[in-house]
Amino acid sequence: MVKGIWINVETGDIAEVEIEGPTLPVMQKCVGGLIEQALTFDNWDTLFVNEEALLTSKPSNWQWWKDRKRIFKGNGIIVGLDIETGETVSCKLTKDEVTEMVSLMQEAGARMLIGMGEVS
Repeated sequence: MVKGIWINVETGDIAEVEIEGPTLPVMQKCVGGLIEQALTFDNWDTLFVNEEALLTSKPSNWQWWKDRKRIFKGNGIIVGLDIETGETVSCKLTKDEVTEMVSLMQEAGARMLIGMGEVS
């Protein structure tokens, strides 16, 4: 079983999830499509997002990673990586740590950050 952290921008929830069996289908369900690596943290935990989120016309909320000055459209899932085997493992970050690092916002807030040059 792999422990992950799901960032659900539609509901505003950040929750721990447990993934049993193959992780890829569950990760794709969490982000609503094909996954793309978005951020890798110092402990090798990795944020995955929907690789086509920016291309969809569907209105969506956004994730703003303050310390990284990065913004992503739609949901995300964080899992760990075993750097020796390449296997997906439980993430080391906690829900509280993720909650401190990320702000969830609507599109108007995201456009404001982009317009102010706050996004790298």
